[in-house]
Amino acid sequence: MLNNLKEKFKIWLSNEIAVEYKACIYFGCILAFACFYYLCEGVYYVQILHVFEIIMTAYVVGYLQIYFFHNFDEAEKIDGRCILGALLCTGIYTTASWLLGWFERNLTAQILFAGYMLLLFFCIYLINKVKRMADTEKLNGMLAEFKKGESNGKKKCN
Repeated sequence: MLNNLKEKFKIWLSNEIAVEYKACIYFGCILAFACFYYLCEGVYYVQILHVFEIIMTAYVVGYLQIYFFHNFDEAEKIDGRCILGALLCTGIYTTASWLLGWFERNLTAQILFAGYMLLLFFCIYLINKVKRMADTEKLNGMLAEFKKGESNGKKKCN
């Protein structure tokens, strides 16, 4: 029973770390979009309330991505479920931005923001895929080194 509880805790902790990772990435990217929008409008500040709303929305959507949309931006390949998850999360972000007035309910800004979010989901998917490939290559190299050291009858201490 203790091992089962320990395993569930590890899974929960791993998911929490993934939510933090997603919230940070999406928060930073949405804030960059907001700053660019406001600079184009001649405004040189972002309201603290909007910053708070953006980070809270990023956390909520992060949880949805992990628990309901099967972590689509970290999937092995893009399939219908990934596309549906990206569209739904884009809809959530765009609806939140409209309701909370992040871009002054400017329709052009909302459309650009929705397109930006779809592009962002795709770019983060690609970044995660490249990272997985690099990690796999590194692990395979480490395994080859380990096997090489083992076949020579040597034990390596690091």
